Amino acid sequence: MSIVYWAKIVESESVHHGHESKERITSSATRPSSGVNKNVKNNGANADDILTSNSSIKWPMASPAPSKLGNASYSTPSPIGEQIFNPFNPLPRDEPRTRSQFADAGVDYWIEIAGQEGFAEASDELDLLDLHSIDTAHLLPLPDVDMPKDSTAHDIDPVFTNETEAFSVSNDSNRLNARKPSASEADSGQVRVDEPTEQLASRLGCLRIAEDGHLRYYGATSNLHLIRNGFQHCFQPSIRTIRTHGQDALERAGLHWPPDTRYEDHLTTLFFTWHNTFLCVVDEAAYYHHRQLYRAGNTTIYFSPTLENAILGIGAAYATRKHPAIKDDPAEFFAHRAKVLLDIEMDSPSVATIQALVTLSAHEAAYARDSRGWLCAGMAVQLLSDLGLHLELDHARVSDDDTPDITNLRRTVFWATEGLEILWSAYSGRPSSLRHDDQRIPFPAPLNSETWRPYVDEGDSAQIPAGLDVTVIGQTHVYMARLVTKIRKISRFLYTGPQVAMTEAKTFARNMMRELQHWRNSLPAAMQVPLDSDDDADTPIAPAVIMLHLQFHEAVIFLQRPFISAPDALGTNMLEAGPVDNSRSICDASANAICRLVVIYRQQWNLRRVHAQIVAIILTAALIHVHNCCVFSSSKGVQAHKQLSICFQALGEMSHFNMSTRALEIILSLRRDWQDQMFRDLGRKRLGGDLQRLR
Repeated sequence: MSIVYWAKIVESESVHHGHESKERITSSATRPSSGVNKNVKNNGANADDILTSNSSIKWPMASPAPSKLGNASYSTPSPIGEQIFNPFNPLPRDEPRTRSQFADAGVDYWIEIAGQEGFAEASDELDLLDLHSIDTAHLLPLPDVDMPKDSTAHDIDPVFTNETEAFSVSNDSNRLNARKPSASEADSGQVRVDEPTEQLASRLGCLRIAEDGHLRYYGATSNLHLIRNGFQHCFQPSIRTIRTHGQDALERAGLHWPPDTRYEDHLTTLFFTWHNTFLCVVDEAAYYHHRQLYRAGNTTIYFSPTLENAILGIGAAYATRKHPAIKDDPAEFFAHRAKVLLDIEMDSPSVATIQALVTLSAHEAAYARDSRGWLCAGMAVQLLSDLGLHLELDHARVSDDDTPDITNLRRTVFWATEGLEILWSAYSGRPSSLRHDDQRIPFPAPLNSETWRPYVDEGDSAQIPAGLDVTVIGQTHVYMARLVTKIRKISRFLYTGPQVAMTEAKTFARNMMRELQHWRNSLPAAMQVPLDSDDDADTPIAPAVIMLHLQFHEAVIFLQRPFISAPDALGTNMLEAGPVDNSRSICDASANAICRLVVIYRQQWNLRRVHAQIVAIILTAALIHVHNCCVFSSSKGVQAHKQLSICFQALGEMSHFNMSTRALEIILSLRRDWQDQMFRDLGRKRLGGDLQRLR
């Protein structure tokens, strides 16, 4: 609503023969955008052109007797008054108000309103207030506060001498205990006056309908959480939609795609078979259901063409055949389409937008575009807060579609997004943007995966290997969510957080190692992978389960690697008795286990169809083997060479991922540098020994 400026020239004397003009201006808290405020001047020069000197416009509120401040007369309005007519709502209640109706209202219109009988009384005038001449002694006094004189900025504790003004912050509560009005302040027979106080003092946010008509989370400091019935805007924000603007944007970008349902279904099935089972970013059943709703013309927040194209881009990375209408890389083609649509969808993001960003982040990582992938993951995390998925809110209060399946879907999306962001943090060595240590969101429930098949192409039979329990595939994301919380602690405590003392690091490593072992022991029997015998390669293991164990062993290496000591220092190791003393052996065992799991995956499923996260895991294991190759020349060094060959071969077979090629370059470069350094050190030692013998 534009501001309405109520002006009345109470006393006006023409400036003739040196006589001064004297005015009183009656104003409200708002002004219109029409010509009223630009014609009325405080000097009264244009007053006769607007209002007659005898007209009267008065403000409908009870006020005390006017006071004089300098040459201006003013009266302080009472917060409670008898309202006869509401100037801010001149239209009938059943008629909608628009900005133009207020902006086009001229001065004559408001004069006519003011001339109605009973509009205001003579004592209801609100005169011009001269802020420069206000006596601050007349203002409301502030409560007396005793502050410790020798305290610092971070430990100031205010002590209110006025007991009725006191408030306290309870450590066991999530609310401020605000002062409640006494019986003399409010009539207990009327509306509860403590409810507004509790709402104002609350530190909790809630979901509210935003300008785009969808639910958004607003915290207490936004002040927008207090609006219960949505925001009534006097303007219509410019919000684009994919239905209206999507196709034109794609055509301008040169990304036209003739729909091919058969090819799209092929790529979508590849996505759900080989990629989605690791973090479960998208619920397959919910995706197909809401896709059908969207194509039927309905609105849904769990599907969007942006998500669809992102899924097609990931699926194209596993496809062995190209579409004749796509000249370039199909994965990049669909990813570019998703990015164009994402720019439109960000005007009004939804849960599907988060899923699209997480999927695009994985695509960017596979193509070794770290900055884009990191930013996509960060935007997905920010949208978690925007949609309120970071809190376990009572979604059923504001939405009728909050069925148990939808609730679990929201939890699944949250943990998939958090898992990806934590893995990105570990992969890039950067601090995680997630700051929640004790997540309030429960872990997701298992999903139905009985329909999973090892799909490769339309012509393949895709038979399930005998003895494979496909139901465990729907449980892997649940245990993955528990594992990433431990990886986040490892990354923050040992790598990206503040420096800690060695004793604290040792204690943390011991406790975290026990947590990791407990996590692995908690896996169901069908998800256990025995690596002690040579017969384990013949037992069919689900791809997602292998990826789960690969991620576990990388977490172990991250935990123990900071405590590895040089071979010459083994006798005087600073780490005393305890599990951390054996850090080198633990890292070697986990690196060997990773190579063993990679061989199993290659034999059972083919490394051409694997989640790109395996590249980062292999790189972590390969660095342990490269180190052992350069440091040890005994049988341990020979064994490290064999394990390193497995890493080289696996990365070569995954060359369709650009990050795999980069990992090979890193390994070869470090191996060359470390070997040169070891040869130089060995030469110095030999030269020093010869000189010692000559002496």
